[in-house]
Amino acid sequence: MQHRARLRVAIVAAMAIAVASLSAQGIRFPVKEWKWIRGDDSAAARADFDDSSWNAVSLPAGVKPGKPGEVFWLRTSFTIPSDAPSRLWFLTQKGGVALELYVDGEYAGSRGRLPPSFDLRSTHCAALLLPPSLAKPGATVSLALRCAYLGDAVQIPIYQLGDEAAQAFELGAANFWNGQLYAILSALCLFLSLYAFAQFIFMRSDKANLYYAITLLFMAFYLMDLGAEFWIFTAPWSRAFARASLVVSMVFLIPFFTTFFGFLQKKALTYASLGVGAAYAVAFLANAGNDTALSLVFNLSLLPVMIAIFLCAYLAIRAARSGNREAWPILVAVVIGLVLAGYDSYFTVIGTDPFAWLEGLAFFALNIGIFVALSMRQARLKSALEAYATEVEAKKAELASSLSRLGEAGDAAARLALRLDEAAESAARAAEEAARRSERIGDDTARQAEEAKAADRLVADFVESIGRVNESLASQTQSVERTAAAATELSSGAESVAQSIGRTAAFTSALAELTGSGEKAASALAAAMERVSASSAGIGEVVEAVNEFAERTNLLAMNAAIEAAHSGQAGRGFAIIAGEVKKLAAAQAERAARIKDIVADISARVSDGARDAESVRKALRDIAAGSTETAERLEEVRRATDEQKRASEEISGSMEALAAASAAIREEAGRQAGYSAKVRASVASIATAAAEARSSARSIVEDGAGLVAAVGELRALTAKGSELTAALSLGRGATS
Repeated sequence: MQHRARLRVAIVAAMAIAVASLSAQGIRFPVKEWKWIRGDDSAAARADFDDSSWNAVSLPAGVKPGKPGEVFWLRTSFTIPSDAPSRLWFLTQKGGVALELYVDGEYAGSRGRLPPSFDLRSTHCAALLLPPSLAKPGATVSLALRCAYLGDAVQIPIYQLGDEAAQAFELGAANFWNGQLYAILSALCLFLSLYAFAQFIFMRSDKANLYYAITLLFMAFYLMDLGAEFWIFTAPWSRAFARASLVVSMVFLIPFFTTFFGFLQKKALTYASLGVGAAYAVAFLANAGNDTALSLVFNLSLLPVMIAIFLCAYLAIRAARSGNREAWPILVAVVIGLVLAGYDSYFTVIGTDPFAWLEGLAFFALNIGIFVALSMRQARLKSALEAYATEVEAKKAELASSLSRLGEAGDAAARLALRLDEAAESAARAAEEAARRSERIGDDTARQAEEAKAADRLVADFVESIGRVNESLASQTQSVERTAAAATELSSGAESVAQSIGRTAAFTSALAELTGSGEKAASALAAAMERVSASSAGIGEVVEAVNEFAERTNLLAMNAAIEAAHSGQAGRGFAIIAGEVKKLAAAQAERAARIKDIVADISARVSDGARDAESVRKALRDIAAGSTETAERLEEVRRATDEQKRASEEISGSMEALAAASAAIREEAGRQAGYSAKVRASVASIATAAAEARSSARSIVEDGAGLVAAVGELRALTAKGSELTAALSLGRGATS
């Protein structure tokens, strides 16, 4: 009760401090009318700079400075009220604009850092002191702001001039509620995350602690970006990663709740939620460096965040209806979160920037509710463990009593076991002796059986060998008969081959004589061809003479025609004769030319015929030589055939003798097979008798072994009885 009273007092005191801090906001003078322009012109800081062509804007208002990180200027002239204090501060409010303040051209301070090393804690307010020499009551001052924003559109708040109380409020209460509080919550989330990780390491089967630890870790990143006055990572990706951490943190709540309450434990749901978180993380990182695009992605990410919250609320309600008390802290946290989210949604709808955005508190409240639920489960498990320990103690007392009773029974069992052990020892010795004798009998019968089997195998091998010999002799006899027949056929074939060789030799001799005659005829034909060629040459000479005679006759006819022409009428008859002579000479010349062509053709053909005749003569000479050589080889073959014929006749005689010997051996082998069959039958009888003797010996051995085994089991039982008795005595002593 005292702890609860102290907690109520602490809550009331904190609320009083919060109300007091919110009420003391000091004196403020809003500066709403401004002019702005894109670009970076250092002359714009001077008091006499002409800004008449700039765009007029009344704050709060949205402007589009251009590319992310591009510098733009704001200027205004402000008359300080006469009742203003002597010291005034320029109050920047929250927002994403980094700026440098110039008062009448004099640098007065900055909020954040401008590009190229842009850095800004957007949730923290700044208060820049105006130079007292310039900012006097009733004076008109020129205010110039050199600004930059990591986006292409920015909402500029109403800038104010305030007294010392307003400056203290902005740097104290405002920065605490909008920034430092989130830094504290981030540290708490990080601590709780490490605690949950430690719980998971010591109990790997509880996956809920793992999911909760990951949720808190990413929530710590998000809250740290909201509340840190200085952040070690100033690159644009760190801002994108911090905003993505909210979505990732919330989607990890889905597998946590399904595991914690045991409902909807579907891998597809887990993978889908984690996939959505990964997709939004990629979208945030892809738009790093553009706060306008990041704000759009952040607003879109609120949809899966709200789905995750409502799904968690559904699971908590379902668990609460089933009697799970651990769901109630989560339901309370969800209600608180929805109230705080409604607060933020209200100001978003009316388009007003509240004193503090509370979405970070909503998410932290949900995580605290989860932590309380986990603590309740651990407390319940601890109570169950304590009850189990109490029950174990009671069972232990009952066991001690039972052991005492068992100890008494054990003493009696020990005495009985001692007598049984003595009896078992005697029975064991007798059984072992019987077993040894039975084993010797079995060994003797086994040797007899093995010897009988060996004799049977030898006889069987002998019979099998005789059979193989008989088969081999039969095959050999057939081979001998076939060989004798083949030798006879070979002798007949040799005779036929000898006759064929004789005929071939006669033909070869006749062929040699015929080729000799052909060679002589070819020689005569060649000589005739030479004579024809010589005659053709003589005909050519005659044709040349005739041709010369025709030319001279033609010339003579021409001269006669010329003379007849000179003679006039008297020479006309002579001219006719001369013309006929000329025609006769021309005809003679033509015939001589044809004869010359014919003679030339005859000469060519005679030359070809002479060459062919020479080729034929050479071929006939080669055939004659080959025929002679063939005749010699045929003579050698004939002699070899005669030798083969004689050898075949000898082989045929030997095969007939061998066939007779094989038949005699087969008859003897048949008689040996009959004798062997009788011997094998005798050996089989011996083997059967040995097998029966061995079976009897084996039965004796088995009976002896069974007796030994029974005695051994009896001894083992007595030994276990002794051990149990000793254990009962030891347990009874330990219990007492």
